[in-house]
Amino acid sequence: MQKKGQFFLAAALVIVGLLIGLTTVYTSSKKNIEDKTIYDLSKELNYETAELIDSGVFNSMSKEEISNQVQDFSSIYSNLNPDSDILIAYGNAEKLAITAFINRDFGGISIGLGQGHTTKVAEPLFKGKTTLEVVPESTNVEVNVLNSIYTFKLKQGQNFYLIMKKERGDEKIVAQ
Repeated sequence: MQKKGQFFLAAALVIVGLLIGLTTVYTSSKKNIEDKTIYDLSKELNYETAELIDSGVFNSMSKEEISNQVQDFSSIYSNLNPDSDILIAYGNAEKLAITAFINRDFGGISIGLGQGHTTKVAEPLFKGKTTLEVVPESTNVEVNVLNSIYTFKLKQGQNFYLIMKKERGDEKIVAQ
């Protein structure tokens, strides 16, 4: 008789275990995979452009020719990466060219130069390339593109600054 009781007790425990297992709430979360390609692209563009500038200096090209080559080369990267915005600042303390390759139809660009922040504002940016040439008043430069502010300090000689920005949903990825 006791074996019958043990059987019913074991059966009752199995049934209770199944009921608890069916009523357990499972919590899970979804992790977005971070898009790291923009970091690789910015490193590659930065390296290739530095080589392009060095080649231009080595071959005694004028500053305008080097600047045009940098912009043309960056344009190729912009066309190959339509989901990324690229901002390039190239020049020295006498003349600074800022080129933006924007792949969206909104926003504007403004540049604050020096301590008084004399600001030069361009027309709103549209898809494509916008270039501003400015004369810096000091070594501090502040660029506002698409409501994001980037600052950099001009060094002696030629300067090259690259900013790549990619937006995906609510996520913004910026590589400088």
